Amino acid sequence: MCSAGGAPTRSRFRTALVALALASMVSVVTAPRVTAQQTEMEKSRQRLDEIRRERERLRSQQQRLSGQLTDAGAALRNIERQRQATNRLVNEIEQQIGGLGSQLERSAAELALAQDNLVERRAVLRRRLTDIYKRGPLYTFQVLLAAESFGDLLTRYKYLFLTSRQDRDLMEDVEQLTTRVQRERNTLLGIRGELDRRREEREAELERYSRLAEERQTQLTTLGRRSTQTRQQITALERDEARLNTVLAELARRATAARAAR
Repeated sequence: MCSAGGAPTRSRFRTALVALALASMVSVVTAPRVTAQQTEMEKSRQRLDEIRRERERLRSQQQRLSGQLTDAGAALRNIERQRQATNRLVNEIEQQIGGLGSQLERSAAELALAQDNLVERRAVLRRRLTDIYKRGPLYTFQVLLAAESFGDLLTRYKYLFLTSRQDRDLMEDVEQLTTRVQRERNTLLGIRGELDRRREEREAELERYSRLAEERQTQLTTLGRRSTQTRQQITALERDEARLNTVLAELARRATAARAAR
């Protein structure tokens, strides 16, 4: 009875020992694998945190770059408007200078004509004085004394008086005309000089706006390039983040399976 009952008991005991041994072997084999998975998961989590911090930094940088791009674009548009306004002003000054050029040409012609008239009247007056000098200082009295009647005397006197006054008045008129034309020409030359000065100032201003526009355009190009590079870096980090999330999910699944197998 005892021998018959002891055989099944020993069989069950041996089975339990075998199961315990197998479990121990599985545990020994699985333990290093689980530890390696945990280490890999920890590294992946650390890398994921680094990626997320870098991504946030780049997003902040991208936001700053976008603001700088907006400001630089607005500054460039403002400079372009000022440059266009200055260019229109330069063109207007050029037109005014062109109009003054025509006036100066007419003034030069009038001045030359007045000077010619003045020279001619001076020549006439000089010839009259020469004739008077040749005839002597008593020529006028001789003309008057040669009058045949009192009426003829008055006529001769009147003629001499009017001739003298006419010569004098004509000389004064020509001199006044010459002075007026010269004064007007000097005024035009002064205006021309002022316009030339204003044109030089506006051209220097136009050159400065052109230089500023070129600098702003270079800045825009640089900022645009940096913004593009930053977006590309953010996209790459987002891909790395998605890949690491997939890896972590797979490692977690394996760890769960390993724990279930134990």
